[in-house]
Amino acid sequence: MMNLSTSTRIFGRAAAALLMGAALFTGSPASAQSDQLDRLNVPYVDVPPARRSDLILLPALAEMDPPPVGADTPAAAQLLYTASTLWPAAEAWVTAEPQRKVIEALGQATRGVAEGRPMHFAQPYGPQGVDPALIKARLYTALGDPPLLAGKRLLYLRAINDLVCLVNVEATRLGDEGKPGQACDLLVNLVYLGRQLADRSFFEEATAGLSIMKDALTRIRDVAYVDFRGSRNLSPADIERTIKALEIYGRGYLDPARLKFPEGHHLAARQLFEQLYEPRGHVREDMYAKTMARLKTAERPLRLFAEASRYESAGAEQADWFEMRDTIENVFGSWSSRWTLSPFDRQLALPYTWDLTDQSRFQVITASSPDLAPLYQYRLEFETEAVGTRHALALLGYFYELGVFPPDASSVRPRWMEKIEADPFNPDRRVGRVPPMHFFVPVRDDYVADERDTAQPHEMNVFPLAGVNFALRLREDQFVLYSVGRNGVDDNAAEVTDDASAAQTGDYLIWPPVLSLYRTHLIQTNQLP
Repeated sequence: MMNLSTSTRIFGRAAAALLMGAALFTGSPASAQSDQLDRLNVPYVDVPPARRSDLILLPALAEMDPPPVGADTPAAAQLLYTASTLWPAAEAWVTAEPQRKVIEALGQATRGVAEGRPMHFAQPYGPQGVDPALIKARLYTALGDPPLLAGKRLLYLRAINDLVCLVNVEATRLGDEGKPGQACDLLVNLVYLGRQLADRSFFEEATAGLSIMKDALTRIRDVAYVDFRGSRNLSPADIERTIKALEIYGRGYLDPARLKFPEGHHLAARQLFEQLYEPRGHVREDMYAKTMARLKTAERPLRLFAEASRYESAGAEQADWFEMRDTIENVFGSWSSRWTLSPFDRQLALPYTWDLTDQSRFQVITASSPDLAPLYQYRLEFETEAVGTRHALALLGYFYELGVFPPDASSVRPRWMEKIEADPFNPDRRVGRVPPMHFFVPVRDDYVADERDTAQPHEMNVFPLAGVNFALRLREDQFVLYSVGRNGVDDNAAEVTDDASAAQTGDYLIWPPVLSLYRTHLIQTNQLP
């Protein structure tokens, strides 16, 4: 059985392999393909089979039925409701045996977190060491022949997408059956799976993992809010368990500081460089056009020859061996070196080497990697969702136990939270402060100028990421919790959004969840079937 210290040693060996690789820009094209692939797979080789979530989850996903219309994308599955005309098909799908086995497999694949022995999604890249049945089902990472990391196709992610749809439908079903606590437990498992994917080696996997975590946290609040506005079956014990499971700081499993920066693209660039360049010379023009065309047409092989003609003269325009070698290290070093910095560090405002690189002369790099800078924003969004979800549940737990909303945000301490956590977007953090998210109860906390004035409901304009804005009024029967959002300014929740990348649309709303408000708006305006 592998504990966290063992995991640290495994990933430490991976880091050592990367450092060693920095000096290994020599060798034949064939050895480059195998050497960099071996380095990429180092973190996964030593993971014991009993700790590999992929060995549990992927065989179940291979037998899963495709999701029906209305539940066939995560966004649609999140908005689906039990009174919808699409619900009977979704319910039949989620309760069928193949899907029940997937839900059971998800629980097994995400166990061990509380004991400090989390599972790892440790499927290696490429077909070697992968069950042929999973290759046949396209639940692996295809690298082509010969294997090129820059041309990887993460085929298994499509099935993960269907799994996300399944969990969202099941959470709705459980909530409707009066089991919101079980729905939250299931969504916590989805958060944990996202955490496993976020530590994988490529941008697409890290992005998928962070998105899964963020959306699952949103859905936890949505389940709690729908229950709060309805039958109120969520117990204080359910709330307490969920808050504990989502602990993120103090070296907790979900601590954003523990997320690794994906190194797969760096190794992909090195591999491509070693294959396409003569050591200390120039591009191997005989290989350049066909290799670059292959990467461009991985999903459209019939266009291979047309694309190859576009690259026939481009090889001569590429940087020489020394300049390409140094630029590869500078580009990826510029990204990875800032990964451990505070979100408010001034270095993050400076352009990355990628932004200053002539992409037409360094196509080895651009063919191997997208811009990795958005990962910093995605990680901050996840952190905000995690902090906000824990605090919103704590406020809800306070209400369920005492029958009134707390006088202020800090009142949940220490019963529900050991300490109040800072709003990740609040710029006051840069000077060492711990500014909490903003909390108030409409009407109750409305400013009244004098005895002739009357407290008013809170008017809010909502800008959902998924659709057109709408307005609503909130009364004293619920509370409001929000982050200052990307602009770092408290806009008093007059304009709110669930788009953390938006700098001009007010505050980032945690409670009531934008997802819940948006679903209600679509139902009331007959925009959902």
